[in-house]
Amino acid sequence: MSSNRNRPSMGMDMNHHEEHLRRLQYSVSGMKIDDSRSIDRPNAIRMRPSKRSTRRYGSARMAASCNEGDKANRPDVNCWHDRRRRSLSFDEDDYERRHLNAYHRHNSDQMACSYQKETAASTDKAKFDRRETHPQRQKFNNTDNSLRSSGRSKLTQYSSVSGGTEWHGHDQQHQHKKTTVQYNTASNPITGSYHQRFASSSRYVRYDTFDDDASRCTMATSAQALRPSAMKKAKGMAAPQGDVTIIFTDVQGSTSLWEACPTDMKLAQDIHDVIMRQCYANHNGYEITTEGDAFILAFHHPVDALAFALEAQVKLYEADWPKSILKHDDGKDEPMLKFRGFRVRFGVHHGHTQSKVHEMTRRTIYSGDTMKIAKEIESMCHGGQILCSMETWIAVSGMAERYLGRPQILDCGEHLLFETSDDATTTKYIRRIIQLVPQQLAFDFFKARGRIEVPPDDGTDTMKLEIKNSSLVQGRLFPPIISKKQLTTGFLNAPYANGRVTISFMYCKGVKDANSQEMIAKFVRKQLRAMKPPGYECQEDNGCWMLAFDRMAAAVLFGLQLVSEIGKLYKNDIFKIGIVTGPFTSMGPHKTTGMADYFGPIVNRAARVASNCELGQVCVGIPFDNGVTGADPPDFGPKVNVRLDGIKQLKGISVDTAIFSCQLVQEVSAYY
Repeated sequence: MSSNRNRPSMGMDMNHHEEHLRRLQYSVSGMKIDDSRSIDRPNAIRMRPSKRSTRRYGSARMAASCNEGDKANRPDVNCWHDRRRRSLSFDEDDYERRHLNAYHRHNSDQMACSYQKETAASTDKAKFDRRETHPQRQKFNNTDNSLRSSGRSKLTQYSSVSGGTEWHGHDQQHQHKKTTVQYNTASNPITGSYHQRFASSSRYVRYDTFDDDASRCTMATSAQALRPSAMKKAKGMAAPQGDVTIIFTDVQGSTSLWEACPTDMKLAQDIHDVIMRQCYANHNGYEITTEGDAFILAFHHPVDALAFALEAQVKLYEADWPKSILKHDDGKDEPMLKFRGFRVRFGVHHGHTQSKVHEMTRRTIYSGDTMKIAKEIESMCHGGQILCSMETWIAVSGMAERYLGRPQILDCGEHLLFETSDDATTTKYIRRIIQLVPQQLAFDFFKARGRIEVPPDDGTDTMKLEIKNSSLVQGRLFPPIISKKQLTTGFLNAPYANGRVTISFMYCKGVKDANSQEMIAKFVRKQLRAMKPPGYECQEDNGCWMLAFDRMAAAVLFGLQLVSEIGKLYKNDIFKIGIVTGPFTSMGPHKTTGMADYFGPIVNRAARVASNCELGQVCVGIPFDNGVTGADPPDFGPKVNVRLDGIKQLKGISVDTAIFSCQLVQEVSAYY
């Protein structure tokens, strides 16, 4: 009798009756179980599938490849043991015997695989019966009444690329039933044979299940429950302490939704709660508490918190909401704006917290300014919007593209959140706010704003610039956020009307002291805010500024006043400013800062004009293109004197540019 290690690999232990049948097969063939090791060649390789191959591909699938019909259909690719034979050196005398021995081993493996499938089918049926009681299965069940009346579960259709179709299901006795499968192997024998083997070894039932287990909502999915790997991970988890990222969420218009459709709102809130818990469990979140449909969560790191918020917004948009919710104003399906179902607000802030254990719930709760700031940020949101503080975004801004799926970033400016006062002092809580939108839901500003070249109608070679049609661009657009007071400009304040803008470059020279540079930067930003409408700061890098204005006159006045005021603080002139007005090709938020970023020839032209200036000068450049042929000085009002410095060919610019220098009238009179 052969030893246990010489038994064929069958993937599971069989009972005595099945063992007897297996040995009976070998006795019919006139061989012992493992004669290949005891006759002629004691070190011969046994021709049978390995345990790894059996688990990965299925014994029945390998057995199907060994029948004669399959070998005929696949003349170029023989069964697995033929390929094995060609790769090794065998004696011709014993090949036939070992070939037959391996074939019988496959038959026994096929019998074991069939037993496994019946067991798996029974397990799947039990899982299905439990899921049938979940409220999310109501819609699924209603569409299957005709089948359910005969005691069958919902069937799942599998279609192969070769044209075959297979239906699987369970009857009331949990016995597997399968209809006849026909494959068109004549047109493609290799593909057809492969799919026949695949169908014979695949799992019989695959349900479109609801991910969360209703009785264990804090788990990410029911599949993770009680798994050793999940339990090991759970043992190392703890509530965040110290520097924590706090998230407040809330559903827009939930009160009116409950009034309008109370029955479907219970189902909709279940969908919402499951998605929220599923997503925060995926990113190591801690549920502090819930208040109705609002969640308060804590995360160890801002990356986890923002990843949760972005993933939750996508899943909420893709969820299967009840029809009455989709008809309500606060949940209706708007494909162009990419809103559908619940519109949830997310307010995120990272900072230091104090924590303690709640006396009744025994869960960790948090207090401190971080909680207050996160709550205020959430109250500023619109439905479907994610807002976070600049402190939170700074912690992850270098990792956004790699780890957060390239979300769209918008700078919303600085806002006054709230004030606290005691007997002596008043403290103002001011934060710069950043908006995040998942990439698949974001509105593409670069496609919607600016001008695009189109062929001319008059037959000339000169291309025309037309304003882009923003109505064709899909994505989430939000109005300005709601706060007690906006202190600085945000992306939505950047000028873009009619696809035209005034770009101003400012170069600060001769100031090397860091404190002086910081003081000058604060002064420049103060002057920008004082304008009506305020100027917009696109970027600043080591004393080089790029600013945007809606009119050239506003940019000239700002530059002249800045040079005049700075001249009172410093003996020498330190600024030179160049200004150009014209169309831009595209405009949108910068990938990491969220500030407005303009593209087009106008940007380089403004930079070249500024480089051509002298310190203390404010120069305007007028390119000779788009019908401009003269060098008439622009009129900026009675306070500004303009004179022509010359018509120059600037470096890298294909057209001539007229350079005009500007001065305040009182300065001109004082000079003379």
